[in-house]
Amino acid sequence: MHEMIPIVAGLLLGFLTYRSSRPGPFTAIAVLLLGIGSAYVNGELGESWGFALVDIMSVTASYVAARWVARRIGRAVSGRSVTAR
Repeated sequence: MHEMIPIVAGLLLGFLTYRSSRPGPFTAIAVLLLGIGSAYVNGELGESWGFALVDIMSVTASYVAARWVARRIGRAVSGRSVTAR
């Protein structure tokens, strides 16, 4: 259940920033802060910083997935070809 926080945080970040042309320093800092914040909220940070690394990776993976899905849906809704780049 504790892994839901970083996953949901990454999904929200991905869906909120999918219109930007490419991820920038804001996104990198947001992913790091969300991952460390998730580990802190879950109480894992007191045990080991390794949990923060796992949460940062969870935020990153869910961010990339959400951004990919949002861009695909945006293209499909706008009428542009989904396979064209």
